[in-house]
Amino acid sequence: MTVPGIRSIIEHMNKLGSYLSTAILLLTVLLSGCDLFYKPIDPYIQGQTGGVRTAGGIDHYTISPGDSTVTVPLENSLGSPLRVSVLNNGAPDPERIWADDPVAADRVVIHIKGAEVDETFNLTLKVRAEGSNRVFDDLVIPPITCVRNESAPAEVSDLNATAEKGSVVLTWIDPTDSDFDKVLITYTLGTAPAAPGTAPAAEVAKGTKKATISSLVGSKEYTFTVQTVNTTGNISDGKTITAGAGDTVVTALALDALVTAPVKGETSQSTFAGNNQYNGTIAWSTNTNPAHTGSFATSTVYMAVVTLTAKSGYTFTGVPANSFTYSGATTIANAVDSGTVTITFPATAAVGSATSINTLSLDSLVTA
Repeated sequence: MTVPGIRSIIEHMNKLGSYLSTAILLLTVLLSGCDLFYKPIDPYIQGQTGGVRTAGGIDHYTISPGDSTVTVPLENSLGSPLRVSVLNNGAPDPERIWADDPVAADRVVIHIKGAEVDETFNLTLKVRAEGSNRVFDDLVIPPITCVRNESAPAEVSDLNATAEKGSVVLTWIDPTDSDFDKVLITYTLGTAPAAPGTAPAAEVAKGTKKATISSLVGSKEYTFTVQTVNTTGNISDGKTITAGAGDTVVTALALDALVTAPVKGETSQSTFAGNNQYNGTIAWSTNTNPAHTGSFATSTVYMAVVTLTAKSGYTFTGVPANSFTYSGATTIANAVDSGTVTITFPATAAVGSATSINTLSLDSLVTA
């Protein structure tokens, strides 16, 4: 064989070797490339880009009945956000258990809805890096057990009171306890809080943050106690606030027992003691006499202008127009927000007619 022939054989063998090396390299890349889509934390991911695992040395979590959140710290040397899904006892339950997704680089917040006492949750997190298909080993969360909470919830904050007519409006901010359920409100007249065990004047559900306490006497001071209650019935000591109610709108609108109707020969009434809401004076007149005093005449139509004066804690502001009443009156009228009432009575009896007896009590006449 000539020298040129040998050289040709050697060149072909070199080319074949190069092709073979390239093929081996491609095969190696193809086989190792699968690991880009799935590799456990140890040793591949942790060795090259860092790992993700639970941190803090916690071996058990406890939650209260109802809706709760559990924050699990992470050691994440990737330093980037993660995407997670949650399994409970190996199966997903997204309506009841879920995690914030994506999660922060150093923690994951797990939400559990409707936990019951003695219920245990064995959770597993499926984890991958945000923005890539890299998947890590499953993270097994330490057991989470629902226990009965024997502690009272935190108190409300920013408790305020606003006076309104005959009432006080209370507002506050609910505590952030996961098992907080409602607020109880008690009150007493004066500056001393209600005694323990006093029946609440109001129960206010979580999230309402407002209550109106009505039927209070205006100008009086009341002390209100606002207590928080959790789902297991624990009650806080409560926060107190003292406030006065606004004047109560007058509600005693019937004047029959206070104003005596005109009767011929009887002396006209000029004042009356009233009731617990107001006192009053009366000015009488006729078509011919704008300022009648003394006895009532016969066959005469009398008109009474009744001027009511509200007692402490009461007001006529808020009284509707023509809301006062008097049985048997021809007309009766008052303006809105007014305690001045005009009553027109039927004509007194004619001359020679009998006067009806309007005093029926015999107590002062008959000795027992």
